[in-house]
Amino acid sequence: MRAHWSVLTFAALIVLSANAWDEAQAQPCSGLNLKIDSEGQDATNGANAFAYKITNIGAKSCTLDGHPRVELLDTKGQPISDMAIEPSDEAAGQEAERKTPVTMNPGDEAFFAIEFPTGRHTDDCRNAVELRATLPGTEMPATFPGSFTACGPVKVSPISADAQPLR
Repeated sequence: MRAHWSVLTFAALIVLSANAWDEAQAQPCSGLNLKIDSEGQDATNGANAFAYKITNIGAKSCTLDGHPRVELLDTKGQPISDMAIEPSDEAAGQEAERKTPVTMNPGDEAFFAIEFPTGRHTDDCRNAVELRATLPGTEMPATFPGSFTACGPVKVSPISADAQPLR
């Protein structure tokens, strides 16, 4: 019986070591292996926040590091150049806890959020009809239709493996 448990323990260590090796060898993610979905919206305290879920749909582990590049687009599909967009360690009312690269195994999810002030009726407000997000290290943007009225800088959180940022 003792030899049986030793073999099982040894087999479990091999599997765990193989998984750790895969994660250690993970290359930067390619846009072809990732899918971005809108994950929800929250409007509180004079701000709108939008969460986005990234899923590794590829066959290998990969890493994402940093903030996505976000652009808000006008009705002609052009970036609104005078709208400030700032990487931030805090967006959607939560401080980002993980600032290191996120390793995504096949099927894993990661998240980011954007947040911007609303409600001020000043010249600082800009209206957008689409959001375009490009993940770090990739060149393939994802575009999301919507109504985005920002009355101040747009904050973009870093990518995090933590739970969905609006919950």
